[in-house]
Amino acid sequence: MRKFCLLVCGLASLCLISITTMAAEVVKGNVTYLQRIAMPSGALLEVSLVDISRADAPASVVGTTQIYGPFSSPVKFRIDVDTAKIDAKNDYAVRATIRVDGKLYMSTDKAYLVLTKERGKSVDLALRGVGGEPIAVEQPLQKLPAYFTGVLPCADCEGTSYQLQLLPGNFYFLRMKTVGKRKVPEDEMGRWLIVDRNRLLLNQVVATTENKQFRVVDNRQLRKLDTDGQDIVSNLNYSLIESAEKPFNPSLSMKGLYTFKDGSGRFTDCITGQSWPVAHEGKNARLEKSYSKKTTAPGEPLLASLKVNIVERAAADTGASATHLLVKKVKRVSKEQTCDSVTGRPATAKRI
Repeated sequence: MRKFCLLVCGLASLCLISITTMAAEVVKGNVTYLQRIAMPSGALLEVSLVDISRADAPASVVGTTQIYGPFSSPVKFRIDVDTAKIDAKNDYAVRATIRVDGKLYMSTDKAYLVLTKERGKSVDLALRGVGGEPIAVEQPLQKLPAYFTGVLPCADCEGTSYQLQLLPGNFYFLRMKTVGKRKVPEDEMGRWLIVDRNRLLLNQVVATTENKQFRVVDNRQLRKLDTDGQDIVSNLNYSLIESAEKPFNPSLSMKGLYTFKDGSGRFTDCITGQSWPVAHEGKNARLEKSYSKKTTAPGEPLLASLKVNIVERAAADTGASATHLLVKKVKRVSKEQTCDSVTGRPATAKRI
């Protein structure tokens, strides 16, 4: 009986925690700035919701979101806020800054009030220059897409083969394979970012390994850095060299929203927001069949879990080569119509 009570209490606690974390407010809007400039990849936009109720104390941050460049005005944002942190008697404002290589260039110069006291949840922010106009940071990678390869040292093997594709829009694909061992290559996808003028960060979103950093020596060479972003002092090779070889076709597991309409399917990855048409081969017929069983209206999005290859195929409308998803395995198609269960957002929150 005692064990039963403990189990019930434990489950009740878990349920309580789940209910508490689901309660959230969504503050969203646009950030604009007057200068006609596309911020470089070193730019960081930070938008925060702050409690400004106490005049005798600094404003406290309630929620925040960060968006990495490059981006151009206007920029959409959203902040998910736990309702437990909101007091109806207090005043809340949204503030934003843009920094380039850590230096402050733009900021809001007034309070944009939201949420409490019959204020809305949407707001448009205007940013102004701080200490002069923003300047473009020299981009060390002059041509994209770029493809780099090399075999780097490995602690317990002959080496690790790297194949890195840097794509426009700050996305990358990376394949790593252990030399001399019969292991399936590890593919990952994510965003790349240039900071400190020439340090390349690979921030993966679909991966099995840790984040990686490289120094951009020039357009033809990347040198791997340690976990602190410092050069590795060694006589061994830590460089990836630009290659003219045909890039590999990444193999990845993804969860996203699949739609089918007018004879064509399209898949939008939940984590990155990247969207591709689906190739009419592989397991495409099975995906279409699973979708037709679950959908209630043509063209509505349904959450799908897939194993895919990213390949080049002729576009249906123009015939030109375009990136497609080749479905290798259909893991699941559900009746869910949002990415909330994948991103961890509350079911009541709407994506923008």
